[in-house]
Amino acid sequence: MLRTAGMLAAAGCAAWSAHLLGVPAWLAAAGTASAAMAARARIHRRPGVRVGGLRASPDPAAWSLLSESGWRGARLVECRRGLFWLSLSLCPDDTRTLPRRLCVTVWRPTLSPSAWRRLCIVSGRAMAERAPMRSA
Repeated sequence: MLRTAGMLAAAGCAAWSAHLLGVPAWLAAAGTASAAMAARARIHRRPGVRVGGLRASPDPAAWSLLSESGWRGARLVECRRGLFWLSLSLCPDDTRTLPRRLCVTVWRPTLSPSAWRRLCIVSGRAMAERAPMRSA
């Protein structure tokens, strides 16, 4: 809630600064309105789902997520790797209790070096398995 109030205050400051600099009124109003809509969207967003664990598999359809109600099957949709993080997008099999898509970020310092390598290899292999084969 405090961030939202900060966003609205920043929008007001930006509008006042635009007025002092002589920016056209419609442009200042558009900037303020877009900041207010972003703040409103932040208020009404769905709370996140806590993921307690992750089971990886070379098969993209055989991943599992540990939620509050136990292990749930999931399908790996996307994998992005940075230097110190791995971002995984998963679609749970049961979308009645979970959102349609979950984004899980795994940070490298939280895993042992061997577990990090294994997770990167398995997720990369799962994405390669998911990719369509092209004929030459």
